[in-house]
Amino acid sequence: MRLLVLSDIHGNYEALKSLLPYIKEVDKVLCLGDIVGYGCAVNECIDLVRTYNFVCIRGNHEQYVIEGTDNQPKYLNESVLWGIQYAKKVITQEHLKWLNSLPLTMGGRFDGLSILMAHGSPFDPINGYVYENNTDFSLWESFQFDYLFIGHTHRTLSHQLGTGGLILNPGSVGQARDFEGKACAAILDTQARVVKCLRVDYDYQKHLDLSISHGAGEWVYKHYRTLLSK
Repeated sequence: MRLLVLSDIHGNYEALKSLLPYIKEVDKVLCLGDIVGYGCAVNECIDLVRTYNFVCIRGNHEQYVIEGTDNQPKYLNESVLWGIQYAKKVITQEHLKWLNSLPLTMGGRFDGLSILMAHGSPFDPINGYVYENNTDFSLWESFQFDYLFIGHTHRTLSHQLGTGGLILNPGSVGQARDFEGKACAAILDTQARVVKCLRVDYDYQKHLDLSISHGAGEWVYKHYRTLLSK
């Protein structure tokens, strides 16, 4: 079985559709949350996710759309607030109902392998940030899973646990912060137990132009500065 693992689409339809060749050829797509937020193609992204029957969990941006932003435990900057306000304005009621049905975490077996999915971390699914240099991975040894898939940081991470499990962040589809202008994801071959990282080009300028046309601020360029300066 081949599993496409992805996260943090963030309303970037140009990035998401660049992965269609992989979406169509794998057996299942696992989505680790944040389909919405930042970007403007809210319904288009959810349409594609639902059309191809992704296995999805909820991210913090889904949580903000559902709960609102006023009483969140963390500071939300201008870009987050704008993206959530825009998503709440344009999302269809059917898609909002679907977002509300998504679980915070999910565990299951795929082709005999045990997999745990969480957006931030299993300890804090909504607000946890897992980086190589800020995490006590010994605490993760209690999770008896072959693979622990996480997102949220928009950066790729792969960490092998002493118990044999692999923690994997596939990076961000729609707003990669380590590979500018790339749609990042990963494919797991469950038979070979091999993970292949994907970094796919997409029309990021079209995505940025769409955001600006709907009133987004200059912050939309933040994670594309190296590319735009060439």
